[in-house]
Amino acid sequence: MFFRPRPELPLNITSYDLLKFLTILTMVADHLGAYIYYGEPWLRVVGRWGFMVWFFLAGYAHTRALSKELIAGMLIIVGMNVVAGLPLLPLSALGSIVAIRLLIDPLAKLAFRSWEILLYVSVIAICAAYPTGYLFEYGSLALLTGLFGYALRHQDEINLSRRGIVTFGVSVVAILIGYEIFTMPFTIVQAIACSAGMLLVGGALFAFRPAQYPTLTQRLPPPLVKVIQWGGRYSLEIYVIHLAILKVLGFILGTKAGELFMPTLFMDV
Repeated sequence: MFFRPRPELPLNITSYDLLKFLTILTMVADHLGAYIYYGEPWLRVVGRWGFMVWFFLAGYAHTRALSKELIAGMLIIVGMNVVAGLPLLPLSALGSIVAIRLLIDPLAKLAFRSWEILLYVSVIAICAAYPTGYLFEYGSLALLTGLFGYALRHQDEINLSRRGIVTFGVSVVAILIGYEIFTMPFTIVQAIACSAGMLLVGGALFAFRPAQYPTLTQRLPPPLVKVIQWGGRYSLEIYVIHLAILKVLGFILGTKAGELFMPTLFMDV
């Protein structure tokens, strides 16, 4: 089921490969900060930069299929929570992606009827973020981010001008930044760095289009090409495996796990 060959994908590096690979780097940093190096908030700062990419791509994609890999991955993470003594809810980001795939089409059909309805939907999503966040990560804000991706992919089909799409996308990124700033225990400097990184990623999402990069593929060393493609094309498997390992490792090492890996100098006291 996992790591199945994908000969249908291009030999060249694609925009999906690059975006997912770079996001995986931030994701791993974030989870290291959450489960192992708990005293190093800068890992969480870096991790905040990329999380919106997964929800954006879930809305951007044409597929709405709930693959066996996706469902199995979500259930494996739930199982690891049981093993590590963590709560079953909220579901991981895979649960958020499942919710987006199930709800994005009817939600988009409703939200993009007019600017007024889109505003109402956005306000409801903001207000519902806290309670729905108990069900799956980022709750209704994940759905709102999926709508951002949907709007860019279907901009010629929805009742929203290009300026309107940009305004909506900027608003979504701003909402996500505000959410992070108010929910994460960052210092002012860390909050600024978090906001700047998220703004850069948001700008990259506006520019994102399906593309192949044959010149880049030829110029990079073949091993690096393979690493980028492997990271981009097996992001689900990487997510499940590394998160399961870190959850269990964090449980085994206990609440002071970070001290086994980091000098006390770099720990919060």
